[in-house]
Amino acid sequence: DEDAESESGDTQSTIPIVDGIGTVISKLRVLVKAFRKSPLKNDALQRTLKNDNLHEKQLTLDVKTRWNSMVRMVDSYLKIRPQVTKALIDIHEQHLDFTIDEVTILQSVLDNLKPIELVVHKLNEARSSLFVLLLDELTKLPTSQFNFDLVNNLTGRIEERRTPLW
Repeated sequence: DEDAESESGDTQSTIPIVDGIGTVISKLRVLVKAFRKSPLKNDALQRTLKNDNLHEKQLTLDVKTRWNSMVRMVDSYLKIRPQVTKALIDIHEQHLDFTIDEVTILQSVLDNLKPIELVVHKLNEARSSLFVLLLDELTKLPTSQFNFDLVNNLTGRIEERRTPLW
């Protein structure tokens, strides 16, 4: 019975986190749209940025069909979060601001998506392939006979499969 309770308890504790992420991302979309569609709100944000000796910046809205645009949206908000909060206070729209827990969720989303974005960008480079990235990671591991054999075998197989382009 204890195992069943702990299993169901684990499942129940993960569901609110996933729901929480979706809710926080939706709330961020609302906030970004509010600043992008309202000259009053945007002017307040730009004034706050200027007062803090920062350049003009816009919050980035994601495109739901492009997963990496969420990274840009969350990153753009977190970089100027204090100024967004000040601007919301100035225009009496504090209800749009985020709690510390919500900011923690956004930071976690960013921290977990950034490495994925980095690998995807590397894979999209002309010379990169999954095997090259894998070999790069394997060569960073402590040397052992298994590691040595694995790297040599993978390198050999890659060389066998490569065909000249000309």
